[in-house]
Amino acid sequence: MESKPLKQAIDLALDTLGMQGPVTRREVAEEVLRSAPDDHWSYGDLREARLAYIQREVTTRMGEVHSPEFIERHLTRIPDEYRAMLRKVPRFICITASGGAGSQHVMSFVATAEQWQANFDLKKRVTEAATVSRDHARDIRDLLVSTGARSLADLLQGKAAPQTESAA
Repeated sequence: MESKPLKQAIDLALDTLGMQGPVTRREVAEEVLRSAPDDHWSYGDLREARLAYIQREVTTRMGEVHSPEFIERHLTRIPDEYRAMLRKVPRFICITASGGAGSQHVMSFVATAEQWQANFDLKKRVTEAATVSRDHARDIRDLLVSTGARSLADLLQGKAAPQTESAA
């Protein structure tokens, strides 16, 4: 994003809506669209917004499974016990170790064993990262419960509930 005023509008919407409670990304985006005048958008910002919109649709279509007709027509030599699994295979798989922006994808039915291994390794790494993130969330929950604070903001402001001897 190039436009500093647009970045500031996003930060303001995030902070304002976030302080009011749970919020969706869509709600924040709607607030930015409502509040940011058109001149906050640079040509580069508009181009990037269009690309992001198209990329979301590309991602959706890459993740769709092949049609049953495709499976039946092209996999006649595959044993029946494997066809059920192949009906769940997406059209494309990610083969870049890090995933994310700029990652490479390959059509699932032309992917090599090495590319399937790269996809497996990516999913393993993502699963491990999700586990670490889950553990952090649990640790913060436990901190709030043990201190009697309603939120981290309460702890930062010294508003934690006093601990009784039985809770300590």
